[in-house]
Amino acid sequence: MKVHPSAGMFCLIALLAGGASLFFLGPVPGDVLATSWLQTNLGTSPEWAHVLTRTAKAPYLWGTLIVGSALAVLAGHWRLFIAPLLAYAAIWFVDKGLRSLIYVPKPDAELVAVASTSSASGLPSTFALTYAAIFGAVIWSGKKPVSGKVFQLICWALILGGCTARIVLGGHWTSQMIASAALGLVVSYFTTAIVKLIVGLR
Repeated sequence: MKVHPSAGMFCLIALLAGGASLFFLGPVPGDVLATSWLQTNLGTSPEWAHVLTRTAKAPYLWGTLIVGSALAVLAGHWRLFIAPLLAYAAIWFVDKGLRSLIYVPKPDAELVAVASTSSASGLPSTFALTYAAIFGAVIWSGKKPVSGKVFQLICWALILGGCTARIVLGGHWTSQMIASAALGLVVSYFTTAIVKLIVGLR
């Protein structure tokens, strides 16, 4: 199976950003500045950020999965409705596996505003993995000349907006979100490729 160059690029980004986060075991240089800038311009606890955060958790997660499957059909082909579901299933195991192996602290309330404190590892970000897997599957499914591009852009906006929400709330450092989202995109690429192979789409 020929791997798309973008998938390789996201894999490299995940390794570099994740490796830096592990090396510093906290904010990577620039993380505090990025969070402070976003919180200054968007607020420290905007309601829209809380709403987006909830969409990656049950029971709202099921609605997000339905939206992802619908977008995959509209962007590519009706047979690809299962791609976001498979991507989420795969990323669930990836998330659990990584959390059993590594621990990197979440943002410190002494450095930036934190809407809700948590002792869980900030790397990986379950939210970023989930959004990048579900909506990444749509991005990789996009085959239709016009609608495919439109829905791909929508999904990129959703991933970016969701990751921004978690940073604004002080849930994760930017480096943690970048590494997690990139990994989610890599996993969604391979799961979508498997679905395409099974259903006879190229």
